[in-house]
Amino acid sequence: MSRFLVAVAVLWGCPHPLAAADATTRDRDFRIGQPQLALNAEGHTADVKALSFTRDSQQLITVSDDRTIRLWDVQTGETLHIIRVPIAGAKFGTLYSCDVSPDGRLLAVGEFSEAPGDPAAVYVISLEDYQIVHRLEGHEGSVFGVQFSWDGKRLVSGSGWDMAVRIWDVASGRSLQVIKNPEKVWDVVFSPDAQSVAAACYDGNCYLWSSADGRLIRTLKGHTGLVESIAWSGDGRLIATGGTDGTIRLWSPDGRALQTFSNSIAGYVKAVEFSPDGTRLLATHLDRLGNGEPVVSIIDLSKGTQKLKFVKHTGGLWDATFSPDGRLVASTGGNQAETYIWSAETGRIVARLAARSRALYAAAWGSNGSLIAWGTTHDRWNKYHNSANPISIEEPLQRTFDLERLEFGDAPVSYGPRSWRRFVLSREGVSLQQTASASIDVMRSGARVATLDPDIPYNRDHDFFWSATLLPGSLAAVASSFAFDLYSARTGDVIRQLRGHTGAVTAVAISPDERYLLSASDDQTLRIWDPQRGEPVLSLFFAGDDWIAWTPEGYYAASAGGERLMGWHVNTALDRVASFYPAAQFRKEFYRPDVIKLLLKAGSVERALQQLGGDTAVQSVGASLPPRVEIVSPAAPELTVSDSRLEVTIAAEQTGDNPLTSVQLLVNGRPLGGQAGVVRLNPPQRNIRHTFTVPLLSGATYTLQARVDSAVSYGVSKTVAVTTAAPTVEDRPPSLYVLAIGVSEYDDATLALNFADDDAQRLAQTFQQHGRGLFHKVEARLLTNKEANARGILAGLVWLKQQMTQHDVGVLFFSGHGERDETGNFYLLPSDVDKSQPLILSAVSDAQIKGILQGIPGRLLVLLDACHAGTLGGDVRKSATPLTDDLVRDLATDDYGVVVMASSMGREFSLENSAQRSGMFTLALVEGLQGQADFNGDQHIYFTELDTYVSDRVKELTQGRQHPVTAKPATIRSFPLARVAAP
Repeated sequence: MSRFLVAVAVLWGCPHPLAAADATTRDRDFRIGQPQLALNAEGHTADVKALSFTRDSQQLITVSDDRTIRLWDVQTGETLHIIRVPIAGAKFGTLYSCDVSPDGRLLAVGEFSEAPGDPAAVYVISLEDYQIVHRLEGHEGSVFGVQFSWDGKRLVSGSGWDMAVRIWDVASGRSLQVIKNPEKVWDVVFSPDAQSVAAACYDGNCYLWSSADGRLIRTLKGHTGLVESIAWSGDGRLIATGGTDGTIRLWSPDGRALQTFSNSIAGYVKAVEFSPDGTRLLATHLDRLGNGEPVVSIIDLSKGTQKLKFVKHTGGLWDATFSPDGRLVASTGGNQAETYIWSAETGRIVARLAARSRALYAAAWGSNGSLIAWGTTHDRWNKYHNSANPISIEEPLQRTFDLERLEFGDAPVSYGPRSWRRFVLSREGVSLQQTASASIDVMRSGARVATLDPDIPYNRDHDFFWSATLLPGSLAAVASSFAFDLYSARTGDVIRQLRGHTGAVTAVAISPDERYLLSASDDQTLRIWDPQRGEPVLSLFFAGDDWIAWTPEGYYAASAGGERLMGWHVNTALDRVASFYPAAQFRKEFYRPDVIKLLLKAGSVERALQQLGGDTAVQSVGASLPPRVEIVSPAAPELTVSDSRLEVTIAAEQTGDNPLTSVQLLVNGRPLGGQAGVVRLNPPQRNIRHTFTVPLLSGATYTLQARVDSAVSYGVSKTVAVTTAAPTVEDRPPSLYVLAIGVSEYDDATLALNFADDDAQRLAQTFQQHGRGLFHKVEARLLTNKEANARGILAGLVWLKQQMTQHDVGVLFFSGHGERDETGNFYLLPSDVDKSQPLILSAVSDAQIKGILQGIPGRLLVLLDACHAGTLGGDVRKSATPLTDDLVRDLATDDYGVVVMASSMGREFSLENSAQRSGMFTLALVEGLQGQADFNGDQHIYFTELDTYVSDRVKELTQGRQHPVTAKPATIRSFPLARVAAP
């Protein structure tokens, strides 16, 4: 098979292992207790391999190559929970298959193994507390299919490499039966009566076995290619199979072939499934065998015709499934690992579930050495056969980032084509040439002097070369689908394995001073390498307009909303779910943008710390893990109470060398009592038990989390959900309180703006109109121009604090000028600000804002438009400093628990438009709240929907000159803000 065809097979569903961190060994070192990097971009960062709805059809479960399991809210498209199974330390094992038990209490997930003969587990996970119930071991190869029996008592699993079907007792986790198939198993299914199991196999046959004694009952023959999927109808009358021969076939259980679907309906079929009522068949396939668009089809079995065709996916498909009520379909695949939820009747999209990040296919250095660029699109498969030297293919660059200023730069075209340095394929008489035999030859004077082969023994035939470059000292770096290695260009020997990426390394570039390599990967990260080291010097991850950059030790810098993008996965035991600590929990010790800015010049974290002075000891995340904390009372994860107060007892203990310094309780993601509710421990203690009293309102729902701090990090507990019920008191929805501030007319006429006051009035009116029917009541306080003086703004914040309860929603909107003083502190400029004096004397400081907001109960949304710069067609200079980033970042931490949307990022200005008589940010907010952001069509605008709409709309309105920034605490779930149509 040619490299091109192998690559296409990978895209269209042939299982393949990711890069092994040490190809010479097949250890299973899970590094218990040691932190390992994990990304979190509000969606999966690698292919989603399998899907399953919960039995109430309200949530969707996705399992992915990124080794996580996500539970999504079908209504809002928000991730509700992430389950992280143990990760093998040096390896990059993934997850491949899943099924939910008939009673909805358990989830089974099959693991992908690193190579033939490597063990792969089946995890049985409780969907009540998200803990691992059983880790089933026995398969010696990837588990491509799992399914519960229809009574939920047994589980069947099938493996490709060991060709085995295993039947397990669900209650005990004991293996009941091991059935050896003649060929590799791609999928397995129970009959409805659980007396039989069927296996779809590599040889094109399907084998039906007795689940009681493992004897072969019959063989279904007819496919001319491997059979990838199999399904059994609920009434037991039909079996459906789909395969690479481009057909879907229907069988009776006695082995008779009943019907074949092909032509436009099929073509390389990946998944098949019957609808719950048995009248329809769902299939994922290509329109034509080996070529054509990816399609999800619903086939009407009574007519034998294609009833609906869903074509929104942009790349190869992996799985599709009906919701248990038959109303919805979820399908997954595509170039960006997207999952769609859509109507089974009309095909209308209900939600698109995807990370804000994208796979990367291009990388380059700017001529000054501090600017890097990358791209997220490629056409390599079409270019491959037309290139004399495929490793010379250059994919387009689309974005830039300045490593010294830590901010996005202009579009790559702004710097000119000669500004970018990628790879070097020829130097000092030596060149690199990719040959037809799928290896790279080192050439000198037209003769081959060495051959560079990837050091991956069991994947050599399936590797695909993406990029390469020559380095000083007769070295060559080669990037491929399964390896990133440094070679001797003289001998062809591997000098060093560069390990850090968990996907194909798609591009490599050498820095202008030739000290560093830059690599891009479809794992969605960029990595910077010193060729003398085997691990990255710096790694970067971008998700929309948010970013984070980190070192192996854990030092990091991030955009205002970027801290949530990355964290540390820690295995606790092989049969327990892993812990995950977002980067923000280490902020006290490891948030060091000064170190990151200096890193490449210094060459290491140690030297950067030395040059900066102060404490030069290099710390590590492993030595700074957060303290452990749990809510011990109430013990249940969910409960209903009728009292007006709840006693909540927490227990916390020290981890490592850092004792506990404080504890607090978070209610609905907000600190109970603000700073006054923090229990400070003086002196610090090794452990503590403390009881908080939480006031409750009738008819309300609360989430409770405990937080405990040490000097270097903090930990949070699992969530306890509390609902109050009082039959004598009428339940009511929350109230909405809006404080809208807009300053166009300043005492200092040089600060005048055009539409800030109009923006505040328009937004307040929109909330009042579209909050009716959603909220118990909507109260708005409007402060514009003269009323928005320093005293008026502070009084408005106090009003908001006085009105709010834990049950309510508050919105603070500010449109006007913001500014930093000479020490870097941020201020909102009221109408009576005196710029001739220090700002602290007449402006509203960030300390005042944070202090008041921290003490406000309930869910709080801050809309900040404080970076104005004139009209859209006018001045679009960059601000001297990132104006609001620090305030946005601070408010979104668990210390404050505030959801923040800022009108622009970094040094950008916010723009107004005379034609619209509005700021672009406010215009997008109003449009979204009025209905444009109702992506799922439920007539409600959730915060997550508004965020998506505003981000895209502002960029559209400003031709990409302005990028809103959103930061949301991890403890806050999406909540509705408006109704599309007021009653």
